[in-house]
Amino acid sequence: MNYWQELYDAWDSGRFAPVYHFYGDEEYIKKNALARLRSRLLVPGLEELNETILEGSVSAEDIIEAAETLPVMAPRRLVLVRDWAGLLQSERAKGEEDEKGKKKKLLKAYDVFAKWLDDPPPECTLVFYTRPGDKIDEYVKSRGKAAKKNVFELLAAKGKAVSFDHLDDRTLFVWIAQRFKAEGSSVDRIASEALVTAAGRDCARLNEEIMKLASLGDKVDEQLIRRVVTPTPEATVFEMVDDLTAGRLVAARQKTDLLLRNGDYPTQILYMITRQIRLLCLTRECLDAGTGQKGVMEAADTRSTWLADRLISQARPLSPATLRRLYEECTQAEYLCKSGRADHTAMLYRMLILLGTDLRKKQ
Repeated sequence: MNYWQELYDAWDSGRFAPVYHFYGDEEYIKKNALARLRSRLLVPGLEELNETILEGSVSAEDIIEAAETLPVMAPRRLVLVRDWAGLLQSERAKGEEDEKGKKKKLLKAYDVFAKWLDDPPPECTLVFYTRPGDKIDEYVKSRGKAAKKNVFELLAAKGKAVSFDHLDDRTLFVWIAQRFKAEGSSVDRIASEALVTAAGRDCARLNEEIMKLASLGDKVDEQLIRRVVTPTPEATVFEMVDDLTAGRLVAARQKTDLLLRNGDYPTQILYMITRQIRLLCLTRECLDAGTGQKGVMEAADTRSTWLADRLISQARPLSPATLRRLYEECTQAEYLCKSGRADHTAMLYRMLILLGTDLRKKQ
C-alpha cells in the first residue's frame, strides 16, 4: 500500500493540481514526491528556465507573479515556495512587524490567494513545501477572527494539501520490503522489526541502512541487522529499560557506557530515560482505563501498533505507584543536573541503580 499512489498515478498520466501543499515529518518520502513531481512536470533540459524557487518571507503578490510567468518552450512551469511565512507559526515568520502587523499580513495573504485561486493559470503548478518542525498556520488558527481566514485550509480546499506523516506499521514494513527488493535483496517481517527497532522509523535513516545491508547479501536476517546496524540512542534506552526490568543491571550499565562513548551527554541519556518512564506511566494509565493498544498509541503519539505493544509489555508488570515514583525521581535528577547541583555522570549511574532496584521489584 502507498498513501500517495493515487497522487503518483495522476502525475504519471499528466494530471496536475494548480496548487499543492507538501507538509509533515516524513522528509524522505516528501523529498522523493517533490522529485517525482519535478520529473513528470518539467521538460528535460529546460528545468532551469521553467522552475522558480522562493523562500520564507516572500509576499503573496511575489508568489502569484512567479506563478503567472509563462513557461519557456514547455507546456508547464513549476513554482516551489519553501517554508512560506504565511503558513508557519508566528515565531518562524520573518520580518519585524508587531503582532497586529503579522495578523494583518496573514489576512491580506488569505484575501489575495482566495481571489487568485478562483482562476489559477493552467500553465503553472505551485507547490508550498514545509519542512519538519514547522507547525502549520498555528498563528492564525489560534487567534479569533484570523482563524476564519486560514491560508492552510484555503490551499487544501482549492488546491491539494498532502500530509507526509510517518508511516504506520503496515505501510512501513511494505516499504522496507520494497526497498530491499529494489536493491536486489530480501527481508522477512522479523528482520524488518529488528531494523526498525535499531534504526527508528525515519525513512531517510532506514534507506541508508537498507542500502548497506543489501550490499552484504541477497537475504538479510535478524542476526545480520544486529551485527551491522548501530541502534539509535532511543532504541538503546528502550532496551536498557528492558534490562533494568529483568534485573540485568550490568547489561544496562554497558549500554549506558556505549552511549557515552558514542558522544551522548549524560543529561541527554537521563532525558531519554525520563521520557521512557513517562511513556510507561501513560501506558499504565491506559491499561488501567481499559483503552488498551489504541489508547497507548494516542498517548504516545505514535502510529505504530508494534511500538504500543512493546510499551504495554514493559508497563504491564509495573504498578502505577512504582512508575509515578520513578518518574518523580527522574525529573528530580534532571533538575539537579541542570541546576548544577549534581555531577551529571554520577547522577546518571545513580539513577541506573535506583531504576534497576525498583523496576526489578515490579511493585
